[in-house]
Amino acid sequence: MPEKSSDKYYASLEHDRKQALESLRSLIFKTIPEIKETMRYNMPTFEVDDVVVAMASQKHYMSLYLDVEFVEKYKNELSHLNCGKSCVRFKRLSDLPLGTIKKSLQRPT
Repeated sequence: MPEKSSDKYYASLEHDRKQALESLRSLIFKTIPEIKETMRYNMPTFEVDDVVVAMASQKHYMSLYLDVEFVEKYKNELSHLNCGKSCVRFKRLSDLPLGTIKKSLQRPT
């Protein structure tokens, strides 16, 4: 089976960033098992129904792209991070409130 371009993306990262983004990748798949991973805008992107999440390793930080409403709703829990309209920037995985990120991914049943 040919290697997916997202696998190549992770393989190209330095060790710490690779571990951080692969941990997020795992969290996303555990939270939404049916989600599909693709590459868009040269970054791993996860999509199912109305849920779209993307992540990237930037020059000075890593980024997690989430729903605009989520970033606004949890701005107090994300206040220690550099956030854009739909982007959460972090230097280490331990900087992210993973419980909050998981809440953003969970869908009503």
